[in-house]
Amino acid sequence: IALFKEFPGGCHQKIYWQYPEERFVGIYQLRLPSLLLRDPKLIKHVLVKDFDHFVDRGFHTDEEREPLTAHLVNLEGQRWRQLRAKLTPAFSSGKIRGMFPLLMECSENLSSFMKEQLHSRKGELEVREVTARFTTD
Repeated sequence: IALFKEFPGGCHQKIYWQYPEERFVGIYQLRLPSLLLRDPKLIKHVLVKDFDHFVDRGFHTDEEREPLTAHLVNLEGQRWRQLRAKLTPAFSSGKIRGMFPLLMECSENLSSFMKEQLHSRKGELEVREVTARFTTD
């Protein structure tokens, strides 16, 4: 990684699969000690229950040049806390459960549209159009 011969995600993936029986693995990202979580229950605990203790995840972005990078995964500190506080009520389990039928309907519409497009265009698909329709729904 230090010589940029391998993408960090690829290196993390390799380490992840080297330890299939472990719940987590300690690694260094240059000089920064980090944990690579493997256990879904532990991941849920960190991301849901103890989220306020894990606000700085080491992703640095340039919001001036790339404004769409200012999301929960990349933000840190107080900015992360503020956005998390705003978004949490919108994604409660009850609201997600209520949105599920709409998500299923949109997914079925997307699937039907893609099948129609693939048949009418002889296997070609205009991805920009497809994603625009799906995200608008």
